[in-house]
Order: sequence, then structure tokens, then C-alpha cells
Amino acid sequence: MRGGSRTNAKVQVRMFGEFSITINGNTLTHLKGTTKRVWMLIQYLLAHRFRTVPIETIVNDLWKFKPCGDPKNALKNLVYRARTLLKDLAGSQLYEFILFENGTYHWNNRYDCEVDSEQFMDCYRRGEDLSCDDRERLESYRQAIRLYTGMFLQKSAYANWAVLMASQYAKVYQECVEKCCGILFGIRQFQQAAEICRTALKYLPYELSLHRLLLQSYVKAGMRNEAFQHCRYVKDLFYREFCIDISPSLLPFYRQLISGGARVETDLATIKKDLKENTADGAYLCDYDVFRMAYRIQARTVARMGYSVFLALFSLVSPEGTAFGSRYLQSVSEKLREVILHSLRKTDVVAPYSSVQYIVMLPFTNFEDAQGVVNRISKRFQFACRNSKLKLVVNLSPLD
Repeated sequence: MRGGSRTNAKVQVRMFGEFSITINGNTLTHLKGTTKRVWMLIQYLLAHRFRTVPIETIVNDLWKFKPCGDPKNALKNLVYRARTLLKDLAGSQLYEFILFENGTYHWNNRYDCEVDSEQFMDCYRRGEDLSCDDRERLESYRQAIRLYTGMFLQKSAYANWAVLMASQYAKVYQECVEKCCGILFGIRQFQQAAEICRTALKYLPYELSLHRLLLQSYVKAGMRNEAFQHCRYVKDLFYREFCIDISPSLLPFYRQLISGGARVETDLATIKKDLKENTADGAYLCDYDVFRMAYRIQARTVARMGYSVFLALFSLVSPEGTAFGSRYLQSVSEKLREVILHSLRKTDVVAPYSSVQYIVMLPFTNFEDAQGVVNRISKRFQFACRNSKLKLVVNLSPLD
């Protein structure tokens, strides 16, 4: 079957994020239900529109998890439904967007077709062209970055072929970000680099190299407070999601950036502004490394001034032999954290000790007052988590 009598169709396709196809100004997106596999076929043919894919491969990729009795006839019926849908979208029955040639189906490339993933790769290749100057390469990388608006065919992530292509595009996107930032560093546009990294982390939130690049951007831009806050955020993120402590890899890198990128600042008011908290409500929440430094400072002060400081360790303990899912543990642990923070003074310090434990430092507190604080937190937690099967255990001890 050939391309039909109409050749002026204008097709625009978005593969990144939410898939959509626009023909002659009419847009279709977010199909589901009985049209879901039709949608998948259109996506598949567009993604492979410059390749000849055997029918057997198409059938295997589209029916991977639900084999059908007569796959070729099932595909033939699917093609018919896809053709009808596309013709209705184009507003004419004369168009033929899906052709059968050389024993297989493929997209009709005689029509003008713009695909964002193809434009993305074109921009990437121009950025890789070392014969161009840095300004031209930078603009090419930026265009590629703007075109990447989410994971490739994110609602088709259950299909193996889509997952593989999504991984490849994500890898290229990350490379565009890293090389773009490299050029921006060379021309000292550090805040622009930070903005690009922040956007990239919305799509690739667990890429540690991008978090490091953002830290580097912040430090080079003199945004030391932002660098410190992001360092804390990354540590919490990886521990919360994967129970991984990335401090050994992240903190030495962070400190190296601080020492290597620090600038001389003679205005004490500027430094005080950098040191000041954005909010000062409730107890001070920090990571364990900061808590440890605060503990050592208090220990030195106590030895000289003689006032008392108490430590309290709050632990969520499950009944013997009972296992709970990580999501449940995280939910109860977050409630415990909120109870602790809203039950303490601004001068008290709180840090997570593990995924189900919090350690608290209570300065200027005697034993009776510390015991009262512990009892208050225990009662409030019991009220906030009345149906929790986890038991709250508290250990109280004076600072040595």
C-alpha cells in the first residue's frame, strides 16, 4: 500500500513526558482502556520510523506479557484501528500513515513529521561537534536540554523496548547537562549551571553525579548556604529511599569544594546573613554529623560552666517476630519526628540516628525536666499514632 493522494500532512510528536501526536493542528493524547494497545503501536512505529522491524519482532514487543493465539491477525486488526484513529485525527480518510511494505509495517515517512526525541538527538550531535565554537555548542546543548521534558514515553514504561530507549535518552540527557555545565563553568556562568542542574534533578533525582555538579555550581557561585542545605537534602534523600548513607562519598567531596572554591569576604554582615536560618521555629533539626559537632561543643562548655545537658534517644521498636514494610516504617518515623520537633525548645537539637531513631540534646535541663520532656513526647506520639503497632522506647542519659 502506497502513501495515498494527500502528502501535505503536518505531524508533530512528543515522546518525552506525556506522549501526544498532533496532525494538521489536531492533538490527541492520554489514550487508555481499549485503545491502549493502539496507542502503543503508534508509539512503536514512530520510535522505529527509520528502521525496518520484522513483524515477529513487533508482535513480540507489543504482546510481551500477553501472548495472543493468532499474533499476525491480531497485529493486522491493531493496524486497522490505528489507521482509523490517525485518519480521524488528520480530518481525512485519504491519508495513509501506516504502510505495509517488504513484509512488515512501518510509519509513512513521506509526510512531514517532527519528533521531539529526534530533534533532541540532532541538538546533542551539534553540541558534540568540536569544530563549532563553545558558544554554538552551548546553545545546542541548551536546546537539547529544553526538549527533554520528562522520561521517554513515561506511561509506556512497562514495555521492555520503551524502557531500553528511555534509559538511552536519559543517559544522553545527563551528558548534555554535564557538558553544558562544563562550558558554563568556563565562562563563569555558575548560577546558570545551577539552574540547569536543578531542572535535571527533577527528571533524574537519584543521579549522584548531578547532585555533585549542583553543589559545585553553588560553591563556585558563592552560594555556600545553598550548597550546605543541598548536601543535607541529598544525604536524607538517599537514606530515606535506599537506606544508604552516602556521607563518605558526598561530604569529603563537598568539603573539597568549599576549601577550593571559597572566596574572601570582608563584610561581616554578609557572612551573618549567610549564617542566619530561614526559619527558627521548633527544635533545631540537623544531620548526625552536625549533631556530633554540637555535642562536642556542649561537652566543652559544660566542663567549664557546669550546667547540665541530657541526651534522649527515641527508638521505634517492632514486636518480636513482626516485620513491617519500609514505607510504613518511614511514615511512622516521620510522625515521630514531627512530634519531637514540635515538643521541644528552639535551643534543643534533634538528629536522625537511624531510619527509626532520633537523638535529642536538651541543654540547660535537669533530670526532672528532661524526664518531663520525654513523657510529653511519648504521650503525644501515642496520640498521633494510636493505631501504630510499633512501640516507642526512650533512653535518657546526661552528657558526659
